[in-house]
Amino acid sequence: MLNNIKNKLLERPEIYNLFQRIISKHGSTTKYFIDNYVLPLSPKSIFEIGCGTGDSLQYLPENINYTGIDISSNYIDFEKK
Repeated sequence: MLNNIKNKLLERPEIYNLFQRIISKHGSTTKYFIDNYVLPLSPKSIFEIGCGTGDSLQYLPENINYTGIDISSNYIDFEKK
């Protein structure tokens, strides 16, 4: 039953984003990861599998060619808006 409640909540992109911020030690685990591991490599393109709501886009320079995929169409639709 608890799993069903969790799954129903996480189907909503807004709840998913809030959950990600709550569990993060650095305010945003995504931002920490990008700042410390991705950007030092200076990639020209990023292909992200399991991109969720595409939260990482806000931490990337505009000149990076970004493609993200996720199994949740709710999350992808949320980011497109």
